[in-house]
Amino acid sequence: MAKSTKKSTEIATEIQLEPTLYIVDGDDFEREYESKRGDKKKNLWLTLLFIVLNTAAIAFVIVSEQMSGSAIASFDMALVAIGENIGFFIASLMIYLIVMMIDTMGYSSVIKLVTGKHQIGTGFRVGAMGRYYDNITPLATGGQPFQIYTLLKRGLTASEASSVTIGRYVIKQFTWCLFIAIMLIIAPMICPTFTLDPIVATAAYIGIVTWTSVPLFITFVSVNRKVGLNIVIGIVKLLYKLRIVKNFSKALTSTVSKVNSYRASMSEIVSNKKELFRQIALVIIEAILTFSIPFFVYKSFGGTTYMQLDTVQTWLSLALAFMYSQCAVSFIPTPGTSGAAEISFKAVFSTYFAGIAGGNMMFWGMLLWRFLTYYVYIVVGLIVMLSDAITKWIKKKRK
Repeated sequence: MAKSTKKSTEIATEIQLEPTLYIVDGDDFEREYESKRGDKKKNLWLTLLFIVLNTAAIAFVIVSEQMSGSAIASFDMALVAIGENIGFFIASLMIYLIVMMIDTMGYSSVIKLVTGKHQIGTGFRVGAMGRYYDNITPLATGGQPFQIYTLLKRGLTASEASSVTIGRYVIKQFTWCLFIAIMLIIAPMICPTFTLDPIVATAAYIGIVTWTSVPLFITFVSVNRKVGLNIVIGIVKLLYKLRIVKNFSKALTSTVSKVNSYRASMSEIVSNKKELFRQIALVIIEAILTFSIPFFVYKSFGGTTYMQLDTVQTWLSLALAFMYSQCAVSFIPTPGTSGAAEISFKAVFSTYFAGIAGGNMMFWGMLLWRFLTYYVYIVVGLIVMLSDAITKWIKKKRK
């Protein structure tokens, strides 16, 4: 056991003294990415899984609504309601555009910091591709590798691409989680009538802990590297003893390298206070807009105020419900939390949409909410990929 401990410490120390970014060789990464893209059978199964999960989720909501005895409002009624509240419907669509602008500004700003060049188009593509792959991979794990690939294709070096992608990811995750935690503490004081299903609330608290663990751990390791290193060794040892990790040395090397990668990438932004505050401000604005979507969807279908609350309290109540539902499904390992997101929406928002505009608008509200927070990012991602493919084909024909 002592020999194993010495070996693990030597491995970790060696990596710690020579920290390298996770993506060391851009050409190797591109070859690995292209090989994954070329796995047509795997991609086909993922696409089929995506379609089945989303279809099943929508079917479940329809059937459960019918079984509850609350008939879903007709499509014509939904259109009439939107027509009468077209301003709120347009505002809900505008939120998506503003969020994408914020994402573009955030990535463009970090690219400028790292490379010294303005690349707004690249910033948009990185943001769009990140959201696309996050929404089609389990636990939103696919975004960063494909963002790095996009940056490599746009002329950034491997270290620059890692700094842009990972650095902004850590800052965004930390700020997003801190914003939610603060809101969940102070919001009930402003809106004391807010209530939530105990099961959803419990799942949400588990999700919050899971969600915040990564940025908090990285921040801790950055502040105290020696203690952080020992924690990493301890975690890998535990996983090895539980037979979750098969190759101890390889797992330890990989884990410490990735932690160093995150730390080194984050330091690029943290060392520039102006850029750090800019990124935090952009994330807070994005969070406020994102959590406002249910309110504008609610108003689009004729919702006024909820349970004698004023407009601000109604907005806050809907925003809180969205926060809880998002946290509750954040650890569900399906692409884009498909299935769980729809069921969570029904559990949390059904009382809001049950009697507005003369009918039960919950189903239509769910579809519009899901489009604005999920499907639209997939559609835009596909458009960006199609555009890149056409551009590549044209360039090839001209040679």
